[in-house]
Amino acid sequence: MRSNGLRKTNPKPTRPILVVEEDLGLRERLFDVLTRYGHVVITVHSGERAMAVLKHDWPGVILVDATLSDTSCWELADRIHAFDAHLPIILLGDPHQAPTGTRAAPAVQAALPRDVAEDLLLMEIDRWLSAPQPTRQERWPGAVLVVDDEPKLRHTLREFLELHGFTVLTAASGEDALRCIEQSPPTTVLLDIKMPGMDGLLTLKKIKSLQPKAVVIMMTSLEEEALVKQAFALGASDYFLKPFDLEGLESNLLSRILLGESGTGPCGTSPL
Repeated sequence: MRSNGLRKTNPKPTRPILVVEEDLGLRERLFDVLTRYGHVVITVHSGERAMAVLKHDWPGVILVDATLSDTSCWELADRIHAFDAHLPIILLGDPHQAPTGTRAAPAVQAALPRDVAEDLLLMEIDRWLSAPQPTRQERWPGAVLVVDDEPKLRHTLREFLELHGFTVLTAASGEDALRCIEQSPPTTVLLDIKMPGMDGLLTLKKIKSLQPKAVVIMMTSLEEEALVKQAFALGASDYFLKPFDLEGLESNLLSRILLGESGTGPCGTSPL
């Protein structure tokens, strides 16, 4: 991979770049180049691993090997866009040499040679990362309040859910969440079970005392089973394990809206 002397930049924090590449050497070169310029990068060697990562992280751009062996690049592009139609995909390699698969996918945004120069690679990635996100015309009623002390998680959930039609508000602590809910209740609360200051269980108890019919979904790690049981006893409606299956979370929230499990109006905005 050639360099034309592009100076190192410090891009603002953004969604990660997912590299789907079988060749270990090229994966390493792409990882080194992109992280050197300040990007967060996730690398995988197959289409199946790419789909597993996609359900737990929400990349901003996906680089796909044109000659994947476990699935054709076109079939993978179809699966990615079935999950999120707006994710830009950049093909690595000659599209004419890629296996045809069941049908050609029209939604690959660009194709780059495998020995692409660093500056051209970075320009293409920055073009798609900075492109305006399409606005979904349909907006779901009410608001989702995300309560978590991790800024990256709040940011990822807010961007993903807003793109999929939800109004999303955030709080960095249980105390912030209660102030928000007292002003005007959200439809659903996504609440981290472990937080500094007021922990998730105490926050849940106070939320239910303020709004007994509030729908509260806990966010938890696998080893916190005992805490999850306590959360259900306190009135939690459901829980999701970290790292998230974002597609499953979206479906869960939609089903609750369509079944009428909601609070009243949206609360005021809360900073990341």
